[in-house]
Amino acid sequence: MSSKPRPNQLRIVVPPAAVIEQPDGDTFHLFTFGVPSIIAIRVQGVDTPERPTKNKPSPNFQAAKDFTKAWLAKGPFTITTTGVRSLERIVAVVERDGELLAQALIDANLGVVR
Repeated sequence: MSSKPRPNQLRIVVPPAAVIEQPDGDTFHLFTFGVPSIIAIRVQGVDTPERPTKNKPSPNFQAAKDFTKAWLAKGPFTITTTGVRSLERIVAVVERDGELLAQALIDANLGVVR
């Protein structure tokens, strides 16, 4: 990741308390003071298991969700937007002190490269 965002990127430091919901391992919602007051972030570079349904079990769904929740809670992290949207979510690189959340999920065998 370069130290300077490109013109179509936004880089912000996010405190863990701003994370208000997390539907799965590669998506989380942030509180903002703007409109809308909640934005959905899709972690770039990883696919984690989808929410299980009655007919489609999803091994590791809860483990990936719990891993991401714990990772985000460890302290402030940086999101850098990519200029891409996915299903009403903003796709962003999520990192803390040089560690990428996407790679941490992959290393823990809770996600695959996307």
